[in-house]
Amino acid sequence: MQELLIGDPAPGIKLVEFVKGSPLADLEPGTVYVVELWGPSCGPCRESVPHLSELQDKYPQAIFLGVAVMQRSTEAVWAFVTDAGDQIRYRIAIEEPLAGRAGWWEGGWMTKHWFEASYQRGVPAAFIVNQMGQIAWIGHPFELAEPLAAIIDGNWDLSAKTRTHREELATNKVRERFRLRKGVNTALLANDTAGAVSLINEAFAAHPEFELEREFRFNKLHALTCNTDSKPSALEYATYLIHDGQSDVRTLLSVSSMLLHAGPLSGEAMEEAPDKDFAKLALQTMLRIEALFGQDSSSASMTPHDWVQYEENFARALIAAGRAGEAFDHAQRAYGWGKEADIPDAIKNEVLARIGKLVKQCQGSA
Repeated sequence: MQELLIGDPAPGIKLVEFVKGSPLADLEPGTVYVVELWGPSCGPCRESVPHLSELQDKYPQAIFLGVAVMQRSTEAVWAFVTDAGDQIRYRIAIEEPLAGRAGWWEGGWMTKHWFEASYQRGVPAAFIVNQMGQIAWIGHPFELAEPLAAIIDGNWDLSAKTRTHREELATNKVRERFRLRKGVNTALLANDTAGAVSLINEAFAAHPEFELEREFRFNKLHALTCNTDSKPSALEYATYLIHDGQSDVRTLLSVSSMLLHAGPLSGEAMEEAPDKDFAKLALQTMLRIEALFGQDSSSASMTPHDWVQYEENFARALIAAGRAGEAFDHAQRAYGWGKEADIPDAIKNEVLARIGKLVKQCQGSA
């Protein structure tokens, strides 16, 4: 993959359509550009709209371009921009699809040549292209006001920023983490769970600090629980995570979810009763979380979405253990938290419908 780092020439732009503003064919030398990669369902992306509009108003000599990336369809982008109206006062476009990608979630041309090439982890991600056509800054949209002013005024030390950026990539092992993520994702898309686990184990051996990171722990447990031949290893690794002092509440919640929904990557096992051994361990996980609540202030940081997951997982684990009476109370609380969760209506309706079935299941099993 061709990297895109501070100091490098900016790639071109390949867009399938402009949703707002005059179309751009390419990035022209002599102009400062702010390119933001975003998506309409992303909360921080929506929150950045007024800030970007204010900066576009303040710096009319710069061109701001919001590019929707990794989108299932274009309709959601059009709907969001239409609803926002004059709140959006800069150009909005949709990236060009890219042949050979597994699906919409892998994104298109801009995702590959801007987002992935610069090792970004999520949207929104913003880039400033200077008058010489170079990437002068990369970061979150809320942090671009100061560098943008300096770049426009000619006070930006690009050489120093270039050097610092490359040093940070090496120190923080950004490239190594990126290669691991890509390798694991590729293996899982090919249903090669054993290959994914092998890659993770090799990375843990080479970079021991990776083994303490929640993301890679999840990757390993997920791969193990998706392969029936790996059940003993999955139980062993999950037990390790449950009792490891590094595992916090959110880590344990994810462990319980993987145990309760263990099965083939196709997802066919999601609606089936959980494996008894996995369910038993999931219940131990929930009891461990409950114990942590009593020891510190972990519960104070829980969001309504976290509480939905906590109560729902507790209910499912109890049902599998034959304790439907206790499960009913957890299921009811999960439903209540689901009503309060700040999530899109379509997703909320799906969550409430799923938990409603769980409540009925508790009543029928009691």
